[in-house]
Amino acid sequence: MEVALAIAIAVFCLVTIMGLLPVGLTSGQATAGETAANGILNEVLADLRATGPTIPSGASATSQQFGIAIPATGTTSQTRFISRLREYLPPR
Repeated sequence: MEVALAIAIAVFCLVTIMGLLPVGLTSGQATAGETAANGILNEVLADLRATGPTIPSGASATSQQFGIAIPATGTTSQTRFISRLREYLPPR
């Protein structure tokens, strides 16, 4: 009788662990995607910050590593870049 009860408890625990396994894997994939997106964004921001000031002040420039065009003062193409960046981020 005790052996049957011990086997039943062991089976219950294994079924529970097997049921939680897909949830853990999905969470791990989402975390990996967010980490990758964060790393890419950090690299892009570092590249933009490393781009020096323009001479004359307000002129257009290009970032060194990724070649991102930084438009002259008064234009709005920066907004388009940030809004397009959301296409590459994983859904929440």
